[in-house]
Amino acid sequence: PWVKPANISRLITWMRTPSNGLTLFTTEGIGPFTGNIFLLLAIANGPVSLVSALFGTRPVFVLLGTLLLGWMAKDFIGEKLTRQDLAVKTAATCAVVAGVVIISLA
Repeated sequence: PWVKPANISRLITWMRTPSNGLTLFTTEGIGPFTGNIFLLLAIANGPVSLVSALFGTRPVFVLLGTLLLGWMAKDFIGEKLTRQDLAVKTAATCAVVAGVVIISLA
């Protein structure tokens, strides 16, 4: 539903702004590539179960980052966190981390 001609043209216009394009390239190009390199280096230098457990905690940091941005820069995220939203996001994060812990310990 998001892929409409008006939205695509707005995205292209947004990306052509130098600072926005650099931000997008850094967060979507360099960041994930660097993260995957670090993941491969960690697997090469240590036990895989320890590495997967460490990387399995990523949702906790995403949740904390979302809460921090929501608190510090209310207009940046564009969503209002209600108690119900916070409870659902926390439960989902706990479920993902618990799943990784169970897999790591089994």
